[in-house]
Amino acid sequence: MISYCDKYVQVRLPKNSLLLRKVINYANKHFSQNIKLSSSVLILDDGETYKKEYLLQWCIHASAPSLETKALDSIIKEALDRAHLPLHIKITSEDDLLEQVRIKASVIGINRVLLKMEKENFVAKRYIKLFFQKYCLSDKGNEIYLNAVGQEFWDKIINLISFKIIHNVMLVFEFNDFMSKEKFESASAQSFLTREERELRRSYSLLDSNIGDDFGVVKSRYLKLVRTYHPDMVYGKNKEIVDAYITRFIAIKEAYEVVKNSCKVAS
Repeated sequence: MISYCDKYVQVRLPKNSLLLRKVINYANKHFSQNIKLSSSVLILDDGETYKKEYLLQWCIHASAPSLETKALDSIIKEALDRAHLPLHIKITSEDDLLEQVRIKASVIGINRVLLKMEKENFVAKRYIKLFFQKYCLSDKGNEIYLNAVGQEFWDKIINLISFKIIHNVMLVFEFNDFMSKEKFESASAQSFLTREERELRRSYSLLDSNIGDDFGVVKSRYLKLVRTYHPDMVYGKNKEIVDAYITRFIAIKEAYEVVKNSCKVAS
């Protein structure tokens, strides 16, 4: 939703949305220098940067409620660092708002994984580097190199199967080169976990949680995820996007059942 260049910060908002109406009302009330164009609003620097900082934080929180805390904090920091620039509010159709970025994963050596984006994307790259933080070895252009050592790394890989919605960008991960059942089980069996224990870890990971988290917290994350990935959210879009949402939605519900049943047994 937010992008940058040397001259301005662009915020993309869907036409007829409540957030867009609130942003325009805020701009009219608090900024004397705002220019209305046919499909955008330009807010110039009027010397009161704190107003733009407030507006940017408001837009980020409202448009990305399910974003992980670290990723959200990083986006906010980068936006606030550029709050002195003019703001360009770009009004888009709902179909234009969801951008897809395909990311191909492949093994390139012993304990090395390459994630290669079909095109370089600032939001995608930033999210991947934050998500794999301690496993990142290097990055160049549209490529990110990871150190694939340890059970936790493979838990993170599992969490990315299918796709992620990050800040109005759909990250579609492709693991065809090495994610066959046999290869994955061989790679992820680096610990002495049983199949059931690996399935439980996988389920927690799909719910953005860790083993040991309070079940109430896990349930709250589950409810947020099913809202985010409910197929109704992409009603009328192309079949590929709808099918991806259905797959993710089913995986989330199945993961929740595994965790819930495990907690019942433990109690």
